[in-house]
Amino acid sequence: MRLWRATKGPDKEVFFPQEHRPGEAAQTDFTDGRELEITIDGASFSHLLCHFVLPYSNWEWVTVCNSESIAAIRRGVQSALFRLGHHPAWHQTDNSTAATHQSGEGHRKFNDDYVAMLDHFGMKPRTTEVGAKEQNGDVEASNGALKRRIEQRLLVRGSRDFDSIEDYERWLAEDPVARGNRGRRTRLADELAVMPAVRVDRLPEFKEVDIAV
Repeated sequence: MRLWRATKGPDKEVFFPQEHRPGEAAQTDFTDGRELEITIDGASFSHLLCHFVLPYSNWEWVTVCNSESIAAIRRGVQSALFRLGHHPAWHQTDNSTAATHQSGEGHRKFNDDYVAMLDHFGMKPRTTEVGAKEQNGDVEASNGALKRRIEQRLLVRGSRDFDSIEDYERWLAEDPVARGNRGRRTRLADELAVMPAVRVDRLPEFKEVDIAV
């Protein structure tokens, strides 16, 4: 049976390892934070983590959000870029509704607000094929590693309760995220050497809407 499958069976999908170049791209993904059982001032806190990763160096940044929205991805991406002070050439996501929508031609297209955000920072968009999340593999794999590190640091901290969302997000940056990034400094330096500096203003983290009265 094994011989038949190997010689006569259906073709198998072949995945080639992705080769990453310094400063080429960033990947962003949303991952569920509920399993961390965080509380804010004693109240259960259901949330997502917006996770930004540079695949070459694996440098990462995290922001806290309530949903997969353009506002959440805008805040997460620009928070990471201003932390770095530089930007890659491309930004890659899966087919999240924060970045894409279904077109009339039967495929997904980038949302105008998302493209405008990337254009503001000098990046170009690219996405994974529908159902091909392995193309976003670095950040997908990093999600699990990040949450395991957060869990370990929460155990050391001795409490999962924070005074505010801002307090929780600050702790994420200063403890588990900072610890993860310490071993990535050499390859990050390779990236920073070739990435252009961020020379634009921060975008507003809200959208103004005109309402007729």
